[in-house]
Amino acid sequence: MVDVEGKKGIVYERIVGITMTSYISRNLWNVDKEAKRLAELHYELHKTESSGLPSQKNIVRARIEQVDCLTDSDKQLIREHLDRLPDGNQICHGDFHPDNIMLTRQGPVIIDWTTGTSGNPLADVARTILILKYGALPSGLPAIVKLLIPSLRKRICNKYVNRYLEISGSAIDQINEWMLPITAARLSETIPEEEKGKLRSLLDALLEAARTSA
Repeated sequence: MVDVEGKKGIVYERIVGITMTSYISRNLWNVDKEAKRLAELHYELHKTESSGLPSQKNIVRARIEQVDCLTDSDKQLIREHLDRLPDGNQICHGDFHPDNIMLTRQGPVIIDWTTGTSGNPLADVARTILILKYGALPSGLPAIVKLLIPSLRKRICNKYVNRYLEISGSAIDQINEWMLPITAARLSETIPEEEKGKLRSLLDALLEAARTSA
């Protein structure tokens, strides 16, 4: 934080490099390696306890209330589901994906921290899975990459999840428990209609499963 002529400002560090997304698009033979590195970076981040950051659950809960396509009873069901999930006090990025990883000569740097919270790492992982599977793609990707997107998405996501589970000792069921509230919260954001349609279909299936098990 700095003061310049009576005004407050923030000095940011300039990061020289390319995003992990760009690197993968130019080096498709390294996709497995980078997907595993994504998981390792995420896990290292989650090993740090947080103080002073917003509550992850409070943020998710507030976003669920903003989703227009949910009925009041649906929101109540999701809130109750969220309340049963374990709390946490680890640093969570809130928007962790390859386009928010800069690869530099000094090593990888995680950027875009405006959604950082204190909470449960597996909720953070659940959101990353949603983005890897359904998130809108950055512009300027090579034509060959666009053709391979469906298979690349699946491969990156699988390698990322498997590596995270391996090094964290977590189980996939623990991550899946977070999918209902995290998917609902994602729908409150400004995202392309194509992505929203896919998430609505996923949310319908998750709600049906939650009603059945209730």
